[in-house]
Amino acid sequence: MAMGKPAPTLQSLWAKGERARKSWALNAYEHFRMELSTWTQCQLPEAKSETTIVLCGPTQVGKTTLLLELLGVSTSELKNVSDTLRAGQPVGTSSTSIPMIYHESADEHWRLDNSTPLSVDSLKDALKTIRQHVEAGGMEHTRVATLYIPRRYFDPDRHALPRVRILDLPGIHPQNQNEAEFVRSVAQKYVPTADLVLLITRADSLSFLNPETLTEDGLWALDWRLSPARFCIVTTYACKFESVQIWLDTPGKTCTVSSLRQRCAEQLDTFGITPPPPDCLFPLDFGDSWANAPARRRELAGPLMNELRQELCERIANAADPLGRLHHVRDAFNIAVKLDSAALMHLNDAQRDADLAMRKRKSALNKYKKQQEKRKKRLVEIGDENSISNASHEVRLEFEKNLKEMLPRLPAADDTSAMKKSYLRRFSLNFQTALWRCISRLESLDSDNEYTSKILTFLIAELREKENNDDAAFFFEEFIKKIDSPIFDNYWLLVPGPKFIADRAQLGSCMEKATIWLRERFAEACNRAVKVQKNALKQQQTRMRRGLQRVQARIEQLEGDGAAQQDAMMKQAKEIANLRGALAADRQRASEFDEILRAALRKDLRARRDAMITETVPTKRFLQLIEAVTISYRFRERFTTLLASTEDLQ
Repeated sequence: MAMGKPAPTLQSLWAKGERARKSWALNAYEHFRMELSTWTQCQLPEAKSETTIVLCGPTQVGKTTLLLELLGVSTSELKNVSDTLRAGQPVGTSSTSIPMIYHESADEHWRLDNSTPLSVDSLKDALKTIRQHVEAGGMEHTRVATLYIPRRYFDPDRHALPRVRILDLPGIHPQNQNEAEFVRSVAQKYVPTADLVLLITRADSLSFLNPETLTEDGLWALDWRLSPARFCIVTTYACKFESVQIWLDTPGKTCTVSSLRQRCAEQLDTFGITPPPPDCLFPLDFGDSWANAPARRRELAGPLMNELRQELCERIANAADPLGRLHHVRDAFNIAVKLDSAALMHLNDAQRDADLAMRKRKSALNKYKKQQEKRKKRLVEIGDENSISNASHEVRLEFEKNLKEMLPRLPAADDTSAMKKSYLRRFSLNFQTALWRCISRLESLDSDNEYTSKILTFLIAELREKENNDDAAFFFEEFIKKIDSPIFDNYWLLVPGPKFIADRAQLGSCMEKATIWLRERFAEACNRAVKVQKNALKQQQTRMRRGLQRVQARIEQLEGDGAAQQDAMMKQAKEIANLRGALAADRQRASEFDEILRAALRKDLRARRDAMITETVPTKRFLQLIEAVTISYRFRERFTTLLASTEDLQ
């Protein structure tokens, strides 16, 4: 008789059916998760995703050392392994620069991402290179490194943790800005969907645990109030301080884990932090701190540390069970409430900021519109070149009027009083004075044309220089010289003689030449003044038009920004409304999860009942019955609600 395969034993059949005994719950969970909004959905891990446990906290609080100890690295080798992982980083900085997963190597070699064996120096160089990329801002936040530690560093008698993905995240609040941004993005990626988060800080730095501070720093994923069942809050160096020794030595006081946790909760309360449930608190001491503690302190606190460490290992082991994440569904309700509250706060803040910005924009718009009207009015007021031409014409007419009214007339030929050289000499000087008074008198010209005064100011200043230089006297020099030599009169006394007639004619010629010269100088100065004013007008008009263009552009920009902001505000209000509606549905859905799970369990149990009816092998039928009863009672024990009973098998 040919030998076939050995018949399966009950033990092998039971082990084989373990996955099937969980599949109904995981399927129900995933179906429930996919019906949530993306806002809440991203806070829950997928049913079939790998179990992930995350260590998170500030730099230099002992995260990596704690993880190495929990993984089973020998106490005597902790410092050696830690120094290697630090890769020369100075004290005060995080030894971990990217998310790291640690495993025991299959041999005695270091490996990074299952690469070829590395020496200690090669590993340090590789870790330094990774850190340089992070600090330079060139590392993707999805980068996770797996480090294999040589077997010789592990305690062979250790209580092994389940082989799950435990992520040691970089320390929060590093000094390098690029590293800080990287750490925030890493925390936001891995913490929300982690099955268990070990939030670690020093016992003398409990303020880090303030959820409000974490949220303000952009680390809202570390708000342990949303999902306290997913968090283990570990305070390191818990036995380092003298106050702990005093507490341990208090006469008549029984020091237990519960009392130690209560003490930790009271310390949190002093920082204004509402403590989490007691079983979430793990005040621990390990590594160098524990090794250097006084013997008496280690003797008294040792049992407490061992109990807490064992409980922490159990929490990690329980989190490794995929069914454990079903408990997190209840957190979906808290998450939705928190997000809803945050959304409302965000809406109010955004609305307030938008209203303030809109008021400022309207105020600026009104200011620019007033400025625009003022510039337009001014552009009209300054007129055009016709105003300058009119002003020039007005000044010329006034000048000619002054010449006509103010210049003395040449004495008549038969004027006997003028038949003296002294008279003619004095008359020539008075005429020159009158010439310049024709110019200076223009200053009193009253005109509505603003360019008149500008032209007058220019030409008077220019002609005054000629007056000061006595330029008009040039035309009378020969006449004065002739009159002065000889100085005695040789005119006839009663009738004009030939010499008087000649001197009178010469004086008239000098007067005419001086007048023509002044007219020409006046015309030249007036033309230059007009040219200057026209150029100034063009420049002023250009500036005004450019100013108007800038004001108009600013007005158009403000109006466009205002319209865009209105659209953005409407869009934001719609998004927030949609979000709040989705989160309200999530809250309702989360409250129904127990019933969803109960229905899924009943469906699975009925399917098993039907399978038992058709099963012909008694052993398998019995095994199916045991499986059904086990499923029913396992979930009755794990969850607070009665999901099903053996009555479902009837």
